[in-house]
Amino acid sequence: MYELTKHLSLFAYPLGAALALGLIGLLLQLFGRWRSGWGVILLALTWLWVWSMPVTSDVLPVTLENQYPCVSVEMVLQTDAIVLRGGAFSGKATWPYPSASGSVDRYWDAGSS
Repeated sequence: MYELTKHLSLFAYPLGAALALGLIGLLLQLFGRWRSGWGVILLALTWLWVWSMPVTSDVLPVTLENQYPCVSVEMVLQTDAIVLRGGAFSGKATWPYPSASGSVDRYWDAGSS
Protein backbone atom coordinates (compact mmCIF):
# COMPACT_ATOMS: atom_id res chain seq x y z
CA MET A 1 0.00 0.00 0.00
CA TYR A 2 2.90 2.33 0.79
CA GLU A 3 4.38 1.94 -2.69
CA LEU A 4 0.99 2.60 -4.33
CA THR A 5 0.49 5.76 -2.28
CA LYS A 6 4.02 6.88 -3.05
CA HIS A 7 3.53 6.49 -6.81
CA LEU A 8 0.04 7.99 -6.93
CA SER A 9 1.24 11.06 -5.01
CA LEU A 10 3.43 11.93 -8.01
CA PHE A 11 0.29 13.05 -9.83
CA ALA A 12 -0.19 15.80 -7.23
CA TYR A 13 2.90 17.55 -8.60
CA PRO A 14 2.54 19.79 -11.67
CA LEU A 15 4.59 17.57 -13.98
CA GLY A 16 2.75 14.40 -13.02
CA ALA A 17 -0.64 16.10 -13.36
CA ALA A 18 0.31 17.52 -16.77
CA LEU A 19 1.49 14.11 -17.99
CA ALA A 20 -1.73 12.50 -16.79
CA LEU A 21 -3.81 15.20 -18.50
CA GLY A 22 -1.79 14.79 -21.70
CA LEU A 23 -2.40 11.04 -21.64
CA ILE A 24 -6.12 11.60 -21.10
CA GLY A 25 -6.13 14.04 -24.02
CA LEU A 26 -4.42 11.52 -26.27
CA LEU A 27 -6.89 8.81 -25.23
CA LEU A 28 -9.80 11.12 -25.99
CA GLN A 29 -8.39 11.73 -29.46
CA LEU A 30 -7.89 8.01 -29.95
CA PHE A 31 -11.59 7.44 -29.26
CA GLY A 32 -12.64 10.13 -31.74
CA ARG A 33 -13.20 13.01 -29.32
CA TRP A 34 -10.86 15.40 -31.17
CA ARG A 35 -12.01 18.71 -29.71
CA SER A 36 -12.13 17.40 -26.14
CA GLY A 37 -8.74 15.75 -26.60
CA TRP A 38 -7.10 18.92 -27.87
CA GLY A 39 -8.75 20.88 -25.05
CA VAL A 40 -7.30 18.58 -22.41
CA ILE A 41 -3.86 18.65 -24.07
CA LEU A 42 -4.00 22.46 -24.14
CA LEU A 43 -4.98 22.41 -20.46
CA ALA A 44 -1.96 20.18 -19.71
CA LEU A 45 0.41 22.52 -21.53
CA THR A 46 -1.10 25.56 -19.81
CA TRP A 47 -0.73 23.82 -16.44
CA LEU A 48 2.97 23.22 -17.12
CA TRP A 49 3.46 26.79 -18.32
CA VAL A 50 1.78 28.30 -15.23
CA TRP A 51 3.92 26.30 -12.80
CA SER A 52 7.13 27.08 -14.69
CA MET A 53 6.58 30.84 -14.54
CA PRO A 54 8.69 32.68 -11.94
CA VAL A 55 5.62 34.13 -10.23
CA THR A 56 4.42 30.66 -9.25
CA SER A 57 7.65 28.68 -9.01
CA ASP A 58 9.62 31.32 -7.07
CA VAL A 59 7.21 33.69 -5.36
CA LEU A 60 4.71 31.23 -3.89
CA PRO A 61 7.30 29.18 -1.96
CA VAL A 62 8.79 32.40 -0.57
CA THR A 63 5.45 33.27 1.02
CA LEU A 64 5.62 29.97 2.90
CA GLU A 65 9.29 30.35 3.82
CA ASN A 66 8.78 33.86 5.21
CA GLN A 67 6.59 32.43 7.96
CA TYR A 68 9.75 30.95 9.53
CA PRO A 69 12.53 33.57 9.75
CA CYS A 70 16.18 32.54 9.80
CA VAL A 71 17.73 32.05 13.22
CA SER A 72 21.45 32.21 13.96
CA VAL A 73 23.16 29.11 15.36
CA GLU A 74 23.79 30.83 18.70
CA MET A 75 20.02 31.39 19.17
CA VAL A 76 19.11 27.71 18.66
CA LEU A 77 18.38 25.80 21.86
CA GLN A 78 20.72 22.97 22.87
CA THR A 79 19.11 19.52 22.80
CA ASP A 80 20.13 15.94 23.44
CA ALA A 81 18.18 14.46 20.54
CA ILE A 82 16.87 15.30 17.10
CA VAL A 83 13.96 14.00 15.06
CA LEU A 84 14.90 12.95 11.56
CA ARG A 85 11.91 12.62 9.30
CA GLY A 86 12.41 10.30 6.43
CA GLY A 87 10.66 8.11 3.98
CA ALA A 88 13.65 6.72 2.16
CA PHE A 89 13.30 3.28 3.72
CA SER A 90 10.77 0.76 2.53
CA GLY A 91 10.78 -2.68 4.02
CA LYS A 92 9.66 -5.99 2.58
CA ALA A 93 8.87 -9.00 4.70
CA THR A 94 11.05 -11.32 2.60
CA TRP A 95 14.14 -9.10 2.67
CA PRO A 96 16.10 -8.77 5.94
CA TYR A 97 17.44 -5.28 5.20
CA PRO A 98 15.48 -2.12 4.41
CA SER A 99 15.65 -0.71 0.89
CA ALA A 100 17.19 2.76 1.09
CA SER A 101 17.06 5.41 -1.61
CA GLY A 102 19.88 7.73 -2.63
CA SER A 103 19.14 10.13 0.23
CA VAL A 104 20.23 7.65 2.89
CA ASP A 105 23.32 9.74 3.80
CA ARG A 106 21.25 11.94 6.08
CA TYR A 107 20.41 8.90 8.24
CA TRP A 108 24.05 7.98 8.74
CA ASP A 109 25.10 11.61 9.30
CA ALA A 110 22.32 12.22 11.82
CA GLY A 111 23.20 9.06 13.72
CA SER A 112 26.87 9.97 14.01
CA SER A 113 26.34 13.56 15.20
